[in-house]
Amino acid sequence: MIHCNRSAFYGLVVVLMFLSKGILAQESPVKRFKKLDSLSSVSLDHEPVVALNQILEMEKLLPSLPADSFAYIVQFKKAGALRVLDQFDESIEIWYDMLRTYEKKEDAKKVAAIVDELGLHFFNIGEYAKALELFERAKKLCLQKKYYADTLKLNMEIAIQHAGLGDFQKSIRMLEQNITNAKKEGDEITWAHGMDNLSNVYHEMQDYEKSLKYQIPLLQSTYIQSSTYLKGAVYQHLAETYLQLKDFNNAQKYLDSAFVYITKYNSKDWLFECHKTQYQIYKNSGKYKEALFHHEQFINLKDSVFTESFENKLTGLSSLYELEHKQAKIEKLDFQHKVSSIKIQRLTLGIISALLLAVLVYLYLVYRHKKQDEIRTRNFTKTLLMTQENERKRIAAELHDSIGQNILFIKNQVKKISGDTEKNLNQTIDETLAEVRNISKDLFPTHLEKLGLEKSVHVLSEQISGEFSLFVSSDLSGIDEVTNKNTKINIFRVIQEFINNSVKHANASAVRITSEVVGKTLKVILQDNGSGFNLETARQKSNPSVGLFSMEERIHLLNGSILMVSEQQSGTTFTISLPLDLQK
Repeated sequence: MIHCNRSAFYGLVVVLMFLSKGILAQESPVKRFKKLDSLSSVSLDHEPVVALNQILEMEKLLPSLPADSFAYIVQFKKAGALRVLDQFDESIEIWYDMLRTYEKKEDAKKVAAIVDELGLHFFNIGEYAKALELFERAKKLCLQKKYYADTLKLNMEIAIQHAGLGDFQKSIRMLEQNITNAKKEGDEITWAHGMDNLSNVYHEMQDYEKSLKYQIPLLQSTYIQSSTYLKGAVYQHLAETYLQLKDFNNAQKYLDSAFVYITKYNSKDWLFECHKTQYQIYKNSGKYKEALFHHEQFINLKDSVFTESFENKLTGLSSLYELEHKQAKIEKLDFQHKVSSIKIQRLTLGIISALLLAVLVYLYLVYRHKKQDEIRTRNFTKTLLMTQENERKRIAAELHDSIGQNILFIKNQVKKISGDTEKNLNQTIDETLAEVRNISKDLFPTHLEKLGLEKSVHVLSEQISGEFSLFVSSDLSGIDEVTNKNTKINIFRVIQEFINNSVKHANASAVRITSEVVGKTLKVILQDNGSGFNLETARQKSNPSVGLFSMEERIHLLNGSILMVSEQQSGTTFTISLPLDLQK
């Protein structure tokens, strides 16, 4: 009997221990709510459907949670999750209900947060005026309640809407002021978002240099460096901006970093943007095989993101309607129809990829044909110019050696016959002889072969200074040692044409000609202080300047480049760059 009582007693103790363990292990509603809150925040970016289910579970706990703040958190997060799943109608309805509730309570902080989400939605669909109205309403309430810290973020959103409405200058002024204020307040997050938005505004304006000015400092921000996602975004933006500037080396450098961080973050959305940028870099660099590979990656990832988004939306819609007892509507979705739609989409993408490949091949063939045409044209131009110079040299020699000698002979004969009485006739003969010699020099500068380019240009400078009210100075020290005969002739002709334009068209009073060797490049700089001209206008004329074309062609034939800078009333500067290894 005693044994039975003891057994029963021990059994009772064991049962009580298990019961007490279960009671102790059970989470309180508040603890469970906070845990779900943390989990849903983490899930929202990668698994929005999981996040929505966690939020719905939080909503079921609300009756056991007395504080109003719990309801606010649930509604806010639920609306956000529905927006991510593209359930915009349900999302906006929740936010507007919350907005009316908290505007009545004059809770400026909550109103600002709600309006930020609503405004973001209208901004994403291009309703900038509606978004602007919402942000300005929230800012007014924050000012009334003296929540000045919240106005920084609202000012930034207002500035972005002005950019969306096309008022870029107002947007820039507001963003610059906001960045200054954020810096004074030590608010690095708002400062970083302001710099990024200002960079985006300049990018939209196609002012890519200024876009870089505000994007590059973000790499030093501790806020940006603390987030793999944000670092990846900044590097991708930089790569895209350098691509627009056709600076493919920097574009590739930042894109490589973007690939690293975006791959770590595992964001397919950003990853297909990276492949798209890589495809454009390779295409512009003429690497068509590599470009095609990254284009295929871009298409595949985009297809994957689309399919995943489609499935998330469907699952999210199912979760929402299950909560509201609307399972009947979900059952009407035809699974076969969904599969067929995805197949059609993939087939369409496959056709587009094939067409794109065909276009790329066609463009490559056109590009190659164009290059071959350019080479043929350049060779023809080179031959033409060389033939022209040889012909000039022959005619100059004929004028000097044959006609010049004949005129000199005539002069001597006239002098023997008439003595010194026919001074006018002798003077005319002298002038004719001088004219023939000048024409001979203009046709081909014989002193170029005898004296070299440096001294020839010096002689030309003195001649021009003597004939016209134009002071010409030159410093081409050492140029003859690094140039061959063909290069000397072409540079001399370009200098002749530049001086001719300065006299005839620019009304210049001074011309300066200099040269220098920079690394493996010879640079020749031609400058005048004349009236200048509009380069684009000169190029677009129905009868463009033959002189400009001739100068450019001569330099291109030497595998060099010529940079022409000219402004009205500010003079003209031509900078010629020639690779030294091809000029000897």
